[in-house]
Amino acid sequence: MIRRVIWNAILAVCLLAGVVACSAEEESSPPPDYLVAVLSQDLSVGPQRVAFIILDPEREQIQVPQVELTTYYLGEDREAAGEQREAATAVFRAWPIGDTGLYSARVNFEEAGQWRAEVAVTPLGEAARSVEGYFGVSQRSFTPAIGSDAPRSVTKTVGDVPSLEQLTSSASPDPTLYQISVADAVTSGMPTLIAFSTPAYCSTATCGPQLEVVRELEAEFGGQANFIHVEIYDNPHEIQGDLRNAQRAPAVAEWGLPNEPWTFVVDGEGKVADKFEAFTGRDELEESLVGVIG
Repeated sequence: MIRRVIWNAILAVCLLAGVVACSAEEESSPPPDYLVAVLSQDLSVGPQRVAFIILDPEREQIQVPQVELTTYYLGEDREAAGEQREAATAVFRAWPIGDTGLYSARVNFEEAGQWRAEVAVTPLGEAARSVEGYFGVSQRSFTPAIGSDAPRSVTKTVGDVPSLEQLTSSASPDPTLYQISVADAVTSGMPTLIAFSTPAYCSTATCGPQLEVVRELEAEFGGQANFIHVEIYDNPHEIQGDLRNAQRAPAVAEWGLPNEPWTFVVDGEGKVADKFEAFTGRDELEESLVGVIG
């Protein structure tokens, strides 16, 4: 099934990154009954958007409109019972492909260390149950922290290259997303939405759909904010389907991206107002964008 392929791709990316949040320890025998798999790879102290999925014993996703998430701080001892910290409502966000998606919730992490997530679910035809998963929270994030200055990355624009194929791997690029560099945008005094993705080479096949969401938002809010797409690879026109030819764009390292896609909302003062890991639908991005447009 497509959704199983997508989940396996996400898990593979997480394992390659060596991140606790996506640990597959629970896959060892005997397997757990149900499982919360936290997909967010860059959780740190402070307010965060947490993305996760719920898997049944057959490793198929459970999908209901919303669930209640409770977090517990474990310190350095994953076996500890933990101290309950916060309860939040997580909403299911459907992806545009494969009949799949993820849950997202806003959670504030006060301390670094090991954490446990518990989710109350009622599978169809079954009794209510508590499903749990474990993940780590770092003192500092890899990507720019919310409230920090957005990196002044000097990214290429349509004025720097002879063709759009040197700026993006998209099969149908929108030139409006390459009119201004990140450095100029975040110092322009206007809010900015920046999407980092590689439509042709995305490991989860969601970069193209993510770019379509950005296009929709640009069509509605283009006069009130800057909209930029940054291709993950600096030489998309030279890859020719073989990533051994690919060179990472300097901005990817400057923004500390562990994976793709990522979308950032920067306010008019050039500070990171919000950030979104993995595919994010229009509703979440629009809510954040409207908040900085005012």
